Amino acid sequence: MVRERQALHARLVQAIEQIHAEALEAQLETLAYHVYEAALWNKVLDYGQRAGEKALALYAPHAAADQFTRAIQAANRLSQSPTPALYRLRGQAYDTLGDFDRARQDYETALNAAKAAGDQQTTWQVLLELGLLWAARDY
Repeated sequence: MVRERQALHARLVQAIEQIHAEALEAQLETLAYHVYEAALWNKVLDYGQRAGEKALALYAPHAAADQFTRAIQAANRLSQSPTPALYRLRGQAYDTLGDFDRARQDYETALNAAKAAGDQQTTWQVLLELGLLWAARDY
């Protein structure tokens, strides 16, 4: 039953990618949902991040956090370390939602990953975001 459902979702993904090949951006949320349900982890990583970025841009932080969480899960299923950008972006979504603890945790994870990778630009971005997060805190 589960395999049949996953196969149906995979076929939907193929159909959407073929029909909307010239305008996939408009279908990101739908694609992200179906690739997750089909357990197509490489595509979940890609579409999940892109759908999350779109949701953040449209000021939909709940949807963004969900999409970034799925992308992080996909990276873990692929035995890859999620990129610092995924944690930073999810931290932004949680920050927008006012979830200080989750935002701080994601920013700190992104910071540690960026430092380990020697990515100075991301390190500075995350340090700035952490500073703004703490500055907005109601003590």
